[in-house]
Amino acid sequence: MVPSDETGWGSVGHDFGRLAAAIAKARQAKGWGQDDLIRESGLGRSTIQRLESGRQRTMPNKATIQALERALGWLPGSIDGVLTGGVPASATFDGRFLRVDIDDANAFIHDLVRKITIEIDPDAAQSRVIAAEAVAEAALREARLLPPLEGSQDGDISSNE
Repeated sequence: MVPSDETGWGSVGHDFGRLAAAIAKARQAKGWGQDDLIRESGLGRSTIQRLESGRQRTMPNKATIQALERALGWLPGSIDGVLTGGVPASATFDGRFLRVDIDDANAFIHDLVRKITIEIDPDAAQSRVIAAEAVAEAALREARLLPPLEGSQDGDISSNE
């Protein structure tokens, strides 16, 4: 049997060097050394060292992924996103809105558009582009990288009909 993502044996198309860089960057942004990440995640030293060095060549198990995302403050799915070319994201909830915090807005929007275009009917190219642009614009407004639409109240899009 050939190893594949479906069998869980391999990680075809996953960029473990990208994951290593993202983990190190997030850890350093918190002012942590590897020992701090080990303590906060509950993962072993060899696991953290293997992940941060880029020597990891297979998808980490679910418990490792959850522990690492939780320790770094990343949203669930961030590790898979990084491995496939995206960026990690964290979020805060103010009781009304879930606000996604991103380090690299351009990479985030590119990843978002790529995901949206994959999930929309590939035979309808025009609808794919329009939907992707609309989602990207909404994400940029939410991240306050574009001004809010006239008539909206601090991200409240219900008044925009």
